[in-house]
Amino acid sequence: MGMGLTIEGLDDCLRKLDALPANALKVCEESMKEAGKPVVQHVRSGVPSEFRRLVKMKLIPAERMMSGFTTLIIGAFKGKVRGNEIPAWFKMYWKNYGTLTQRDPQHEFVRPVKKSVRGRRNNVGQAHENFFDDALRGWEGMMEQGFVAALRRREDQLVK
Repeated sequence: MGMGLTIEGLDDCLRKLDALPANALKVCEESMKEAGKPVVQHVRSGVPSEFRRLVKMKLIPAERMMSGFTTLIIGAFKGKVRGNEIPAWFKMYWKNYGTLTQRDPQHEFVRPVKKSVRGRRNNVGQAHENFFDDALRGWEGMMEQGFVAALRRREDQLVK
């Protein structure tokens, strides 16, 4: 005669394991958002007041990223534009990195200043202020620390 073996709770366990990838993704995204909030607040405090409303974070799901990883981006995002007005995020970019011959020499630009503009005396441009980089300096690890802490607080949600 054969012995019968019954494992109680196996169906429940298998159901939880099937749901684990979806739960893990949801928990990771929530943790990323939670970790990004203090960083966004800190960056906003370092940006000139007329541009603070533009500093936001956006979560881009893995399926939209070429790398295959969910990404949280903190930066200046477009505000409302009226008519032919220059967008505020563009003005923020110019003030941060400078224009024409006053561009930030430490930043690597895709397009250099045109040679025809360099020699003009009255086209000096706007000086760079680097307020965005200064606001982020020292906060590179805060996002990671906040993410790990948020994940630890949500460990129990992974298997629900």
